[in-house]
Amino acid sequence: MVSPSTRELEQPYDEAIDIGTSNALDIARAAQQINTKLNHQIGRLIDRDPNRSVSVILRWLAED
Repeated sequence: MVSPSTRELEQPYDEAIDIGTSNALDIARAAQQINTKLNHQIGRLIDRDPNRSVSVILRWLAED
């Protein structure tokens, strides 16, 4: 069995990575599209089975 190399993990990660303004905007836009899609999917699930949706939400709140 081959053991994983840990040399890569030994380097510090305290430096920020500059991805540039346009890349940051692309990442923000992609995140917004994902959130929008998830919100639509959650809305469809709630419409389809509201009682089960409420019980799931209550469980989430109880976990916090």
